[in-house]
Amino acid sequence: MKKYPESVANGLVFNKDGDILLIKNEKWKDKFTLPGGHVEIGEKLKETVSREIKKKLDMNVEVKDILNVQEFMLHPEYYERKHLLLFNFVCESDGSPKLIEREIVDYMWVRPEDAALLNLDPYSAEAIKSYIEQKKNSCNCKKHHEDEKIRA
Repeated sequence: MKKYPESVANGLVFNKDGDILLIKNEKWKDKFTLPGGHVEIGEKLKETVSREIKKKLDMNVEVKDILNVQEFMLHPEYYERKHLLLFNFVCESDGSPKLIEREIVDYMWVRPEDAALLNLDPYSAEAIKSYIEQKKNSCNCKKHHEDEKIRA
């Protein structure tokens, strides 16, 4: 095991219907995860997301905004002992994934709100939950501003 954390960049990838892409990765046994991978030396985080999804799924994505940052430490369900820093980004794509890398055994598109019903790794589950909460707070904030305009 390395003596320092490794950086990983993942994508919460949306299609034109508003569904998100989840992959089943052998590293998490029977769990669905967000697609992504390790950051290379000299590579920007957004570049990592694009490169890894292209490499693993032959799919182009447009990387938008950072969603959240997580710390992954020695999780017992992961295939090896790791300490990772996870940078999750919101992405969009109009492509279809292809299973071209051996570690990816399946994929699915699902509504973000329905993802909690699936067998997800805990970090992907938390990232999706974070997206839903941010979207809800953004909607509440817009509603608040509209109410303020009406009163003015």
